[in-house]
Amino acid sequence: MGDTCYGCSMCAMKITLPFTALLFVTLTAHAQESPVPRAFDVASVKPNLSGDFRRAIGPGPGGRFQALNNTLRELVTYAYGVDMARAGLQITGGPSWMDSARFDIDAVAPGGAATPAEAREMVRVLLADRFKLQARRETREVATYDLVVDRRDGRLGARLRASTIDCEARRAAARRGGPPPVPAGPPPNPETIRPVCGLRQTPVRFAGDAVSMTQLASALGPPSGRIVFDRTGLSGYFDVDLEWAQSQDDPSAPPIFTAMREQLGLRLEGSRAPVEMVVVVSAEPPAPN
Repeated sequence: MGDTCYGCSMCAMKITLPFTALLFVTLTAHAQESPVPRAFDVASVKPNLSGDFRRAIGPGPGGRFQALNNTLRELVTYAYGVDMARAGLQITGGPSWMDSARFDIDAVAPGGAATPAEAREMVRVLLADRFKLQARRETREVATYDLVVDRRDGRLGARLRASTIDCEARRAAARRGGPPPVPAGPPPNPETIRPVCGLRQTPVRFAGDAVSMTQLASALGPPSGRIVFDRTGLSGYFDVDLEWAQSQDDPSAPPIFTAMREQLGLRLEGSRAPVEMVVVVSAEPPAPN
């Protein structure tokens, strides 16, 4: 792996026979009033055979949606609003090529505009049409981890420091189209530049500036093997450096559970929680455009 830089319930009702006809009429009327899902006006889906693992996905100006070099799992992740860091744990099932075959998508929303929710809905429609995707949401109680502060006195590790970067101000500047605010303190060393308001991840290291505990908890899912929830009670943003051993090949580096306690002053506690999963029942490779 290379580096990666990183948003149904039913009610049981007891119904007696005299109300059956009324229930049928009510449900039928509700079904007739349900809006038809929006679809893209035009959409191109092509396999990407470049061998380049750089990728991008998301809406753009003018109602445009583009996905570059994405797998089906990544497309489902976007369409169903799953945290990208949790995709391998929260999306189950699917064909054998779900994580290997890659695709480019270029599509335009009707009227040249779409909200983020509408874009996701239209991608779901596109996947059902072109990939014959059948998927459902399903809540399951699964083994999870809670991310908590390790020390009773609340002291954190040397590699977890309160950040001076204001991520909200940076996002507001980006929305206005202006430059981001200049962080306080000395300028960063060009040789150790890390992502701002996000994590740079490798199989054995996390590094990032102005990271929230929610972001860190999500990122800890894949290396720990479970979905992780933030229970630290820590607000604000932190600069993070975490290194651990992926296997016994490097005896100088600790396993991730030990590294978290020693370097960050945090630990993972086993727990169980209901988690909304996306179950991929079936899918087919898209036909050529």
